[in-house]
Amino acid sequence: MYAENLKNVLSCLGASAADLAKYLKCDRSNVSRITSGKRVPKRGGKASAGIIDSLYEIADDKGKTRELSEFLSVGGEISAKEIKNRLADHLYGRHGEETYAQKDAKNVVPYRSFGQKLNAVMTLAELSNIRFGKMLNLDSSYISRFRNGFRSPRSNESVMEAICSILLRRVTDQAKLPQLSAMTGIPVGILESEDESAAAFGKWLYDDQSDDSPVIESLVDRIDSISDEAKTPLLTPEEAAKSETGRTDGVYFGTDGLRSAVIRFLYGVIKKKAPLICLYSDQNMDWMTGSAEFQLKWASLMMACAKGGTKIQIIHNIDREPAEMIKAIEKWLPLYMTGAVRSYYSVKQKNVRFSSTLFLCPGSACISGFNAADCEDTCGIYRYDEDPAILAAQKMTFNEMIKNSKKLVTVYKTEDIGNTPLTEDTDITVIGNMLTLASMPESTLDSILARVGCGEETAKSARKTWDFLCSLKKRCLDSGSFHECIPLADEELLFDGKTYADIPGVLAVYTPVEYAEHVRSVMELSDNNPNYRFYVLPEPMFPSTQMLISKSAVAVSRLRHPHITMLFTHPAMCGAFIAYANRIKEQYKQDKLTARKLLEKYL
Repeated sequence: MYAENLKNVLSCLGASAADLAKYLKCDRSNVSRITSGKRVPKRGGKASAGIIDSLYEIADDKGKTRELSEFLSVGGEISAKEIKNRLADHLYGRHGEETYAQKDAKNVVPYRSFGQKLNAVMTLAELSNIRFGKMLNLDSSYISRFRNGFRSPRSNESVMEAICSILLRRVTDQAKLPQLSAMTGIPVGILESEDESAAAFGKWLYDDQSDDSPVIESLVDRIDSISDEAKTPLLTPEEAAKSETGRTDGVYFGTDGLRSAVIRFLYGVIKKKAPLICLYSDQNMDWMTGSAEFQLKWASLMMACAKGGTKIQIIHNIDREPAEMIKAIEKWLPLYMTGAVRSYYSVKQKNVRFSSTLFLCPGSACISGFNAADCEDTCGIYRYDEDPAILAAQKMTFNEMIKNSKKLVTVYKTEDIGNTPLTEDTDITVIGNMLTLASMPESTLDSILARVGCGEETAKSARKTWDFLCSLKKRCLDSGSFHECIPLADEELLFDGKTYADIPGVLAVYTPVEYAEHVRSVMELSDNNPNYRFYVLPEPMFPSTQMLISKSAVAVSRLRHPHITMLFTHPAMCGAFIAYANRIKEQYKQDKLTARKLLEKYL
């Protein structure tokens, strides 16, 4: 009877035994034994609970929760718990006192991520975010993001060590090592050992930290927080180039010579208001970063070039690792913010025997060098040329390198996101800090635009962006998936008129009625589209940034001044962002009925 009833449920869901095995994360043969009647799981046991959970998850993912409820004759208020209880009754062919039992906590891994583990140990140690933050000399909001899984300390070894040390000392002082041992599986004797405890506890706490999440977090944090005003006051071009003004050298030697040539080159670009400079260097970057004095001069002159209207083409010297790409991007981030940079990466393998440098201002001047790798400081030779024939040849050289390169980052104004190449993929995940324009009803958009009284051109631009995002969403819902990871509004802020709307170029807040209309639209999307899912986050992951993540492109948009969108198209970068999004979705996935309950309180 059990086997036949299970087959009926699978048929109702349009699912197969193979689908059930996939959700159970077990071999198909195990499910075949059950569907053939050779094995009947004990009611209330681990296997039974796993099957019921998986059947409900299949229904939720396929958008067939209501069909399943009708098949099981679930009346009244539909909830996940009631559906699972009725599933148990149906599978076993009887109604009894014993209902669906959750999986035994002893038989599952309770802490799958760093955030969950940290939260559990902080709870055991009776530490609040504020108190633990003071112990670590970190803001309490940062501790909150650690606990929620939004941040990892893996990029800061000293913070990792401090977290372990403080938690171990606190738990030891409270005589709770036996509880910590039960939680971690580390013997009490090891936790008591001065030589072994830190290493063993740290391995348990951080053993899931093997992906690129920390570098993704670092990059988006920088984009989110960076200002278009430099923290260190920049020099005027005249101040930066004072020592090199008037030089006519044709050859420069070593690192100091390269620095002098670069200052002369950039100052000439500024004075001539050159429309374009082309940059490539695969030698060690110590020539730029090894001197704080020179780095300030370089940053001042580069920023003056960008603000003076000069476009900057750069072929970054990177390999294929996301961490290396992000490191290169972060160094240039202030310049990216100006929109003057067009960046590329070479698809050809790097030469490790020699280094090449080519800084070109077409029709004006160029610096070129070809040296033995790692010997540039002592015997590097750099030519400074202004001869038109040489410049023309070097321009051809750079053009050939561009032919063997692909775009790394493209910068747009945020309101121009409709011009980005986010038009191919049909699986997109949005991670943001507010309900998105993509899910906003047109009537709500009209209401907000009319209320704030923005100009006609601004309103036209906002509607154009809304049209693009709605079209993008529709294509995904028709052929793939559209997922949104968003925190819901704080009710106090909402009724105080401090909940902002996601309309590029328009500073506007919701009224409670407008927010309710938007929430209702999200609920309708969830109810009517199996390929749409809304993940309720406990707080914003990044205060002022939204990410649209797909297989072929990732758009990271700032939602405050300067309003820019950075588009990444490198496959490894996109893959790292997708893995990051999948981790967040796995941690905060809820069935649609549960998510609906959270949304309904705003209606």
